[in-house]
Amino acid sequence: MSTGSREPENYSIDDMMERLKQKSGSEDPEDGELVIRSDGSQAIRVRKRKRRSKQPIKERQQREQRVKFARLLSAFVVCLLLVAVVAGGVIYSNSRLFRDALVEKISAATGAQVEMRQFRMNPTGANADRLELAWPPGNPLESLNVRGLRADTSITSFFGGAFAGEELITAEATLTLRSPVDGGDILVGDASGAPAIDFKRIAVHRLHIHPGEDIGGLLRLRESEASFYPRIGSSGRPQMRLNRGDLRVPGLPDLRLDRALIEFGNGETELIVARLFHGDDDVGEMLLSGIMQGFEPTANASLVVQLSDFQIDGLLGERMGRLIRGRINSRGEDNVRELSFPTGDPAAGTLEVAFGSSLNSPLRFGGFNFMGELALLLNDPWFEQPLFEDNVSGVIVRQGGAVEIRDLLAESRNRMALRGNLRQEANGRLSGRLEVGLAGTMVAAAPTRRLDAVISEGSGGYRWIALEIGGTANAPTDNFMAQIDNPPPTTGGATFEDLTRPRD
Repeated sequence: MSTGSREPENYSIDDMMERLKQKSGSEDPEDGELVIRSDGSQAIRVRKRKRRSKQPIKERQQREQRVKFARLLSAFVVCLLLVAVVAGGVIYSNSRLFRDALVEKISAATGAQVEMRQFRMNPTGANADRLELAWPPGNPLESLNVRGLRADTSITSFFGGAFAGEELITAEATLTLRSPVDGGDILVGDASGAPAIDFKRIAVHRLHIHPGEDIGGLLRLRESEASFYPRIGSSGRPQMRLNRGDLRVPGLPDLRLDRALIEFGNGETELIVARLFHGDDDVGEMLLSGIMQGFEPTANASLVVQLSDFQIDGLLGERMGRLIRGRINSRGEDNVRELSFPTGDPAAGTLEVAFGSSLNSPLRFGGFNFMGELALLLNDPWFEQPLFEDNVSGVIVRQGGAVEIRDLLAESRNRMALRGNLRQEANGRLSGRLEVGLAGTMVAAAPTRRLDAVISEGSGGYRWIALEIGGTANAPTDNFMAQIDNPPPTTGGATFEDLTRPRD
């Protein structure tokens, strides 16, 4: 400790009393007052402090506790009310009164008679075992039978508002169509105001579409997965998406649907695209697109057909497909690639597609009698089943069960060419006229001269013979050998080479 701060070791009585007075005078009066009793002792007199009547910190703590308690009590009351409301809504939604009101909403939205079985509702959604809709005469929709419905509904559905939610899912649905009449329309329900049934997506795991008894030739679709969006995209038009399924379309053989996109609106149905395969083939595809105007009996539907590496027997059918095998493409430069049919009589549809050979698969002809005879006469087995790798074109027409190849032209350079028409009736009968062209070098090199007498002089680098085709696709006939065995008479005499050439 420093010298300046050191206090003296001895004090006198006067010094001690003076220091005590100074110390007591410098202290806060509220800390107490030094007094000397009569006996000479000292004491500190302290003033009696009064307790404050207000304590801000404690009051604030008490106020916060009261607010917390009030909030908890309010939340508990609200929860009780919500539970009571939801419970009441669930009880009401499972009542007959609610089901009858819901049936009326569905009927108003669809224009159909409605029957619903085993309907149940809970806070998270609604379920029903079956829903059956039947439309009145004049509507192209006849009936819709739905099994296994499950809906993710909103809370407003409990209290008499629109039956709405994110998604309505059904396990299986069967839609039956019928022939339309004048004035018929699919949307005959009440479309004014807010919709009474409002879901963002309606899904069907297994959809079947088939015609009624009055339109047996209309399209059929089985085992498809469908999604219907009442309002989607910037246009807000209803849209349907289909995935997979076995399909039958008037004018086409049985096909396999890969996917399809359809939009509805303004009295028309627009097929954005439908991708189809034939049989088990996943390589070649057929694309359909177009617009169907209305549902009047006199209305005509016209769809554009586009083929890519499509197996030709998928258009010709199994029987006629035995005569010509391979893959084809639709010719883009031709406008003849259309599937058209009247809405009132879909069975009268016509498919007309201009085709060309595919680079990935040449076309092979076979099964005709004249080809086997040519292979023998020319001593070349290639002619029994000639292969045309390119330069093949024609028009395939299907109508009323009949299949026809028009304007057929197939060419294998320096060997053979075919041109003409072939037709197979619905009963399997085959008819047509084919002109067979043989390269002049092939005829000259033949081991027989019998072809010279019946084959005309060349044009386009080939020498031609015209044949009449008949029989059936399983057993076609022609008059090739009849012409070979009965050649037309010649005006000139036989040459030395003709007389000395060995006869077959």
